[in-house]
Amino acid sequence: ELQPLNPWFTMTNDVNRDINTLVFSGLLKYNPETNEIEEDLATMQMSADGMYYTLTLKENLFWHDSTELDLHPVTVEDVLFTYRTVQDKDFPNPLLHQNFQGVEVEKIDEKTVRFKLDEPYRFFPSNLTLGILPERSFTGIPIAMLDQTLDFGFHPVGAGPYMFKGLVQTELSTEITLERFPSYAGPVHHLDSIVFRIFPDYSTLLSDLRNLHGVRLVPRNNEGNPLVPKRFRAVNY
Repeated sequence: ELQPLNPWFTMTNDVNRDINTLVFSGLLKYNPETNEIEEDLATMQMSADGMYYTLTLKENLFWHDSTELDLHPVTVEDVLFTYRTVQDKDFPNPLLHQNFQGVEVEKIDEKTVRFKLDEPYRFFPSNLTLGILPERSFTGIPIAMLDQTLDFGFHPVGAGPYMFKGLVQTELSTEITLERFPSYAGPVHHLDSIVFRIFPDYSTLLSDLRNLHGVRLVPRNNEGNPLVPKRFRAVNY
């Protein structure tokens, strides 16, 4: 089931998490091939005692709603907004809120922020993979109401490799179309567009299998092997 597309509220939803990973970028990102946390929007330096993490934004970072006449750069203010909002007592996702308790976020300069921890925590960089959100998209919205921002959630603005193009509801599925963001500052992505189709159950998916190029989740047999339809092959991820 598709829920509003917002990285603040995707921790338990595979559908949203897959799409948000392409639409939004964090300061850092997880690489599933190396199992490492790597740079994304920013470079990182960690202090020798593991108490300070300094992140510096890369050059030429823009939000998807940028135009030639109205460039919308990713700024330190957007980073501060994203994380300080999570830390607010009224923030409506307690799991994510808990991850940033005891963390102080401060602006160093126009490109740099620093996270100060109460005590060393070597897995902290994984928390910095959270997708950054544009502050101006949430102007005037109370923090306690952020999980109800449907306008943004169904027409999201990110800084990731793919931008939201449209949502269509059909009799069989919900379709989300993403297009490659030409101003993305990261590595080149070679697919011009991607269509995600979200089905209510596996039997409905199978009824339209001829129109699919890949299936995200499949059932498994008693031996634990995936039940893959013909013309598909299983890939562990």
